[in-house]
Amino acid sequence: MLKKLTYGFLSIILLIVTINACSKKSDSKSTNESSYNLQIRMVSSGASTASSFMQFQSVSDSNFLNSSIGSGPAEEVTFKIQSMTLGSTTDSSISVPIFSDTNGKSVTVRESSVDLSNFFTKFSCLDSNGNSVTVPEGQTCDCGVKADGTLIQKVATTLPDGTTGLACPVLADGETAPLGVISVNQTGTFDKLTVNFVNLGQMKGCVTGKYKSTSGDNTGTTATNCTQSGKGLDVTSITTSIYDFPSTNSENMNIYLSKSGSQGGSSITKEFVIPGGVTIDSTSTPSITLLIDTGRMLRFYNANQAFSSPGPTYETLKSNAFFFTTVFEESIYVFLGVPGSILGYRWAADATNWTTSSAPSNHLCTSNCKTVAGWMTLILDKDGKPMMASLMPDDDNALTVLKGGTYSTTTPGKLDSSAIVENSSTDWSINYNLGTQLSGTIYGFDPTGALSSSNDGTFSMTSNHSGTQNSWGALTFIRKL
Repeated sequence: MLKKLTYGFLSIILLIVTINACSKKSDSKSTNESSYNLQIRMVSSGASTASSFMQFQSVSDSNFLNSSIGSGPAEEVTFKIQSMTLGSTTDSSISVPIFSDTNGKSVTVRESSVDLSNFFTKFSCLDSNGNSVTVPEGQTCDCGVKADGTLIQKVATTLPDGTTGLACPVLADGETAPLGVISVNQTGTFDKLTVNFVNLGQMKGCVTGKYKSTSGDNTGTTATNCTQSGKGLDVTSITTSIYDFPSTNSENMNIYLSKSGSQGGSSITKEFVIPGGVTIDSTSTPSITLLIDTGRMLRFYNANQAFSSPGPTYETLKSNAFFFTTVFEESIYVFLGVPGSILGYRWAADATNWTTSSAPSNHLCTSNCKTVAGWMTLILDKDGKPMMASLMPDDDNALTVLKGGTYSTTTPGKLDSSAIVENSSTDWSINYNLGTQLSGTIYGFDPTGALSSSNDGTFSMTSNHSGTQNSWGALTFIRKL
């Protein structure tokens, strides 16, 4: 049995690095007839085992209470990519496919490893520093290279057709996945990456929540529920209660990745703006990072309609208990460059309930306060400078005031590192938004704390979801990653 994780962080980093052309092009060849290689690496940062509920000195209510929905990380996530295309935000005629598979190729993310054996058929023979690795006589580089420069050799296994043969192995948990190689036939500068995902994916894990007390299922006490095979929402006419999802022995379960569930169609298309653009030619070696933050991706609805329903998508199913996700599309980020470090923080806020009043200068809530909690991911470059931050609440139905990322206010989907302002080394302001739905600022954030250290600050935000509404209050961070 895999160990149960509560409220942690898991990410995938996809690095795309151009290298020199496979063969020297003659003067008579046009650029788009040449073949260039893209190297792709996906790695897992690992997941925190932070406790679901903690004491926060700066908030008036020491226990965050879920409405009827709990959220947490998955022990394992499998999704399929159907296509990846480079393009331009200013010229829609520019479209350069870099990967395509009608049925989709699967990628499986575990606690601290990524299985790419089904995704790539060709791997690079470079180590983690980009240096060529010598292939000894009698060996091959068909499966790529580990982080330490060791060649990965094929092993005997059962092939998809049921026969026994040699194939690239699934690496042990914690081992860095090798660089995969994809061919591209056109040079240029591109500032958009479009990715198509198959809507139906799989997740495995358990969610722990402390639900509000009322006459209903799983209320008033802390409860844990785990995914179960064959009990996903892709099974029609299924009736499920909390008792169909026990507190141990999680199993892989089908889950729709679109926030619209099955109504989202068979695939999800995401367009990412690449700040500064990426140039592909025979001499440049840029890198792009695609980060998938699964820290709050797995969600469980306990069928307690007294406090909230899981939204209009699942209105007809609200009498059932079930696992789902509504944040997959909002948990993916693309930026230029390689991150230096990934930090994760558990947070709780003593937030003013929705009001049309303006925040006081100290941003502290003094009445009508409500405790909300969640997770923040912070990405720093190799010099320790901020690249991006993302915020995800534990329960979207419990006053959504801290959600979104450090996006540009003028270009939707484009990350903006200048949204994080360094007032001093221990005092940062983080400006975040969720498109046009909400925007806010975190004040007094200290990124220098060690693991398990805490940091008190404040926040202030405005939501335009149902008319202009404001919220503010004290905010505590505890570093968990």
